[in-house]
Parts: sequence; C-alpha cells; structure tokens
Amino acid sequence: MHLLEVERLRVAFDTPDGVLEAVRGLSLHVDAGETLGLVGESGAGKSVALQAVMGLLERAEVSGSARFAGEELLGLPAARLRQILGAQIAMVFQDPASSLHPLYRVGWQIAEVIRVHAGIGRRAARQRAVELLDLVGIPSPAQRAEDYPHQLSGGMRQRALIAMAVSLGPALLIADEPTTALDVTVQAQVLELLRSLQAEMEMAIIVVTHDFGVIAELADRVTVLYAGKAVEQAETRRLYHKAHHPYSLGLLASVPDPEGGTAPLEGIGGQPPSLLQLPAGCSFHPRCPFVMARCTAEEPPLGRVDDETADHWSACWLPPGEVGRGSQDAGSQDAGSQDAGSQDAGSHPAARPPAPAGDAPPL
Repeated sequence: MHLLEVERLRVAFDTPDGVLEAVRGLSLHVDAGETLGLVGESGAGKSVALQAVMGLLERAEVSGSARFAGEELLGLPAARLRQILGAQIAMVFQDPASSLHPLYRVGWQIAEVIRVHAGIGRRAARQRAVELLDLVGIPSPAQRAEDYPHQLSGGMRQRALIAMAVSLGPALLIADEPTTALDVTVQAQVLELLRSLQAEMEMAIIVVTHDFGVIAELADRVTVLYAGKAVEQAETRRLYHKAHHPYSLGLLASVPDPEGGTAPLEGIGGQPPSLLQLPAGCSFHPRCPFVMARCTAEEPPLGRVDDETADHWSACWLPPGEVGRGSQDAGSQDAGSQDAGSQDAGSHPAARPPAPAGDAPPL
C-alpha cells in the first residue's frame, strides 16, 4: 500500500468566464521514505492539486480519490482532517514571508502548532520550538525564536517554516517551491536540509518546482504536469536520460549547463494554453515541434513508453524512438511519414540535447 495514492483527481473552479479545470484526472503515488517531484511551468496545476488533497481549497469542485495510509482524504470530516494535517501531513508553502504571521514571534508560531496537536504545556512547547530552530540550522535559536518574521532573512524564514512543518514528525512533507526567490547558495543549503531531515525522520517528500535542478537534487521519481494533466512519469535518472514527451524535453533543454558551458538555452516557444479553453487533442500541440494531425484531434492517454518492465509513462502519440535524450538516433525515423504535415522528430534542437556525463543526472 502506498503512503499517498491519488487517482483521477479533478479540480475545477466556477469563474465568471466559465468553468476552469485546473487539474484534469491526475493520478500519482508516493511511498514511505520516497521523494516525488512535481514539475511544470506556472499554472500547470501542481500546487492546486496538492492543496485539494489537503482540503485547503475553497469554492472548488474536487472529485477523484486521495488516500493517505489507506484513509480517503477527500470528503473527510473537518475534525478528522485537522488531526491528520500537521501531525501526519505537513506543507511548506511557497512564500515564507506570507506564510508566517507578521504580528507573532517566530518561536510562538512554531510552539502553537505543537501545543494544538501534542497537547503539551506552553513552556515545553517553546523549548521544543527552540530545539527545532536549532535542528534546521538557525544560529542562536533561542534568540531567533523571539524575533518577528520581518527580522529574519528569506533563507531563515524558509528554515523556520520547515521547522514548523516537521515539528510533529509527519510521515509526508509537501514542499511547494521551497527554493523560490532564494539565492543559489541558500538554495543548496535548503535542499541539503530537506535531505538530512528526510534521512533522520524517515519521511516521504513531495517537492513542487519548475526547476529540474531541484528535481535532480531531491527526487526519486518525477511527474511532469502540463495544463493540469500528467504528461510524463518516470524515475528521475531515466527521465533525464530518456525523456519521451516533447514538453519534458523542452524543460530539460532549458536547464543551464552544469559544467558552465556558454551554449544558449533552448526555450519552449509559445505560451501555456488558457485552462478555460484548452485546444482540441493534445493540449501541448500548439507549442510542440513534432506535432502531427492526430495530435490536433485526439488527446493521447498516459501509456507505457517502451516495455512493461519500466515504470515510465508518457502522454504522447510519438513512438518511443522518435524523441528521447538517451535514444541512439532520435531522428532515425521521420515523424513526417506518419502525417504529411508533421515535422522531422530529429530536426528540433530539443530532440537530442547532450546527455549528462556519467550515470547521474545533471545538478
């Protein structure tokens, strides 16, 4: 049994302009001690999906299933959901400045979480808050516990949020863009902190990001989202070396060279579609360099890429040999043979980006 298993999750919002489907049939799972990465551009549905699982969305139509340790979360009574959130599932939100209350001291906010869920006294809770601030690497933790959020740097606020999230020893930690707006040195420190906490507390992590560098550092498996739908799922190293979906290839081609090369980055042309009016067929086809007539008419299902032994899934009509970082010759087959209006699968620079050296993905 998976620790968290989400099946056919749909999230829609009724807006003055019509129904907006933010998440469209998402299925994923994460096991104890594992790290799952959710990656995609802004608006792909990453944060909305996880907030729906945690029951944090208002005025949203949510359907599907989300089981945590075998217990269904969607539709769970509020009292029971409050017992699970914080104690068993914790979340580090994207903006630490807005996630901490500006009028309360940092130590008090952490201690309040402990008091509410653990039922211990004020003094013991504050002492535990100081210990947690020390655990996440904040210097002079007793002094910093008396500070207000605006007195901390961005990196220290992020560490304080992580301390609050792990204060009750959750089985699952959701980190929503944990390194956004942090400089590269602090980013590396936060990622190392998450790795060390995971090893020490044996918790699972779901990391939400648009940065494949973060995925390479943390994730065991990756789910790539586009326009509210999973378009590729694979083990991290396999995705880096043998990505199949053109959107995944575009994201990987936009990652700077870890060796410091000066070659220009390959961006993805166009813009994500409006979720109020998605294009027919594959939602990525207006931006896809490999588009065929079939792509504009039929939406591809998420299916296995090559053989039944590999846990690698992609929602694309192209055969596995047409694209892929690890293919012997990505352009050996002409995608135009399937349709007169299609392009050569090997003609686009994202089809054959340089594979990372060695066995490990680039950082």
